[in-house]
Amino acid sequence: MAIGYTLEGFDLHQPDIGFRLLEGTEFASTIAPRRVNISVPNMHGEVPMWNDPLDTTTLALRVRISDTSPEGLQQKWHYLRSLCRTGSNNPVTIRRLSGDNEVTSTFAQLQSMDTPDFYCAAGMVTTTMLFHIPSGRWEDINDEIVQLAIPGADQEVPFASESSGPITNLLVQVKGPLTRVIVRDNTNDTGVE
Repeated sequence: MAIGYTLEGFDLHQPDIGFRLLEGTEFASTIAPRRVNISVPNMHGEVPMWNDPLDTTTLALRVRISDTSPEGLQQKWHYLRSLCRTGSNNPVTIRRLSGDNEVTSTFAQLQSMDTPDFYCAAGMVTTTMLFHIPSGRWEDINDEIVQLAIPGADQEVPFASESSGPITNLLVQVKGPLTRVIVRDNTNDTGVE
């Protein structure tokens, strides 16, 4: 199964135009829950606090750029750097594409980019980019549309209950006339009215 990555929609593994993902690229970023366990004096073990939030994480991408001319190499290097949105406080959209056509996405910030290894005779530049993922998670890029049938009754929304983290970009569409709409998460007792 092949794994690929895109930065801002640009596929980082396109050997025909001089971009390659190399060994050293991470398969996926780590999953880092913030564990909180309580130790009670004179009691064996710990008392776990469930539903720990995810901590931030990082992702390393190792990329090689090649070109037959120094000018072309420099142009590709500058393009790769521009995809990282350096100099602005905007997120970089990274997508991970797997062999089974599953596409997940995250927003990240460039944390560091190694000084490139430059091979003059071969016309190659190799670097490792480390991205900081503030949310600590990846999301499916496909929209989920769920038609809710019974007003006033609790209804389970499968993609929400199966999510490994909070859904922060939920869009609720309703048709009126309505007097009130309540969206509530019964698991953690939060919601909007």
